[in-house]
Amino acid sequence: MSVTRIRFDRAIGHDMTEYTQFHIEAPGIALRDAPRPPLQIAAHKAVFDAFDAAGPDDDVVRAAGDALWTCLSVHRNTEEAFRPILSNGATDGALRLAFSDLAGDAKALPWEALRETQAGFLCFDRRIPILREVETETTPDLQIAHTDTLRFLAVIGARGDDGQGEWARLHRALRSLDGKVKVRALILASRQDLEDEINAIGDPQIQAETIPHGADALVARIERFGPHVAHLFCHGYAGAQSVLEIEDGSVNYGGTQPTWLMRGDLLRALSAKAWLVVLNACSLADVAGAEDGGLGTPETASLCEDLVQSGIPVVVGMRGPMLAEYAHAFGGAFHERALKALGHAIAQGGGELDLGACFSEACCAILANPPLPPMLAAARIRDWTFPVMTLRSGPLRIRVIGGGAAPAGAAPDEDEATLLAREEAIGEREVLADMLDTRGDMLPDDAVREIRARIAELEAQLSARARPAEDTALDEA
Repeated sequence: MSVTRIRFDRAIGHDMTEYTQFHIEAPGIALRDAPRPPLQIAAHKAVFDAFDAAGPDDDVVRAAGDALWTCLSVHRNTEEAFRPILSNGATDGALRLAFSDLAGDAKALPWEALRETQAGFLCFDRRIPILREVETETTPDLQIAHTDTLRFLAVIGARGDDGQGEWARLHRALRSLDGKVKVRALILASRQDLEDEINAIGDPQIQAETIPHGADALVARIERFGPHVAHLFCHGYAGAQSVLEIEDGSVNYGGTQPTWLMRGDLLRALSAKAWLVVLNACSLADVAGAEDGGLGTPETASLCEDLVQSGIPVVVGMRGPMLAEYAHAFGGAFHERALKALGHAIAQGGGELDLGACFSEACCAILANPPLPPMLAAARIRDWTFPVMTLRSGPLRIRVIGGGAAPAGAAPDEDEATLLAREEAIGEREVLADMLDTRGDMLPDDAVREIRARIAELEAQLSARARPAEDTALDEA
């Protein structure tokens, strides 16, 4: 795969003023030594402001994309570095963006709208994924035992939405799998009628439950299921304390208080096993609106970036509010392609995984049925630029444990026996937890105590994997 990478960092000029500069790389291409030019954001401030306050008749997306390309064109190596991914016939290129902690002004720009004069929008016209990369200390393989199932979780709890549109697209994605890989899906829905509809399908691989009330209960249910892929359709709010607002099952009984999930809640629920998390919620990939205390403070990072830094390999979120129909289209199209890619890699015994192509195709699916001609729609409707994929540095590789030799290039960080033991512990924990969920009220007290004690033992074994520090307090101020 051809990859062009741009790194943004801060520098201090001769007059002691700070500015953001950038460097362009193209592995495999002998680029000339070149100075790192400043990113001329101020020169295009009016264009970016217009993008943020888009009107229905303004070509704000095209203008922003052109301005971003103009900013990059001042580098001596831009044309040469982009040639491999923009050349005629190129089909598997990607643009990766890496931001230092202090380059918050560059990070806040709508890079997903980048447009080259001749090639058009990189993502929309050329299907070149624009990915935001986070430097991580380690890049372990995504590991799964050959006896395990690929576990998919969806939480459908957006206040004011009945969930039907979201479920229809996710169901289509699940049905698109070819059956070569075992899949189990847990759908947590806020609305009772949606839960009943899903269970009435009678598919043994798909189970629906009501979203439990309260962060602790919801986190416990997600953690017990242990998804490899998690999708959350809800409302989100960016800021110094980014938060998910989830309508839970209490809405069926007149409840009005949602369940709130913070960064620490998501890490408790997902960091033990999740490979891919999609936050189909407003603004959780946004850094421009964060209430930070200055350049370089932790608050400038979006929730997506924060989750990747904390160990989840790939997180997809939104830069801004999106119409429900566009959110449905993106989520369904992305999972249809991503689940196929995951399933194929597992069926092949492991290998390198490219989710970037799934992302760019899903962005384009947002305007599959636009209210305007396609090219005019892409120039004016910002929603297709709102999804953001944030992923760790380095390749993504799946390693199937116990199903034969590891794929070429795989670098396991644990021996096979240890990994198999961990997968067995996860499976036993799930069986026991499900037993308490479904029959706990009918079991004798001593049996319940024994089961809980065994779950605690299994949790202690699994806790060998270090967890990030929790941050679950919602800042009401």
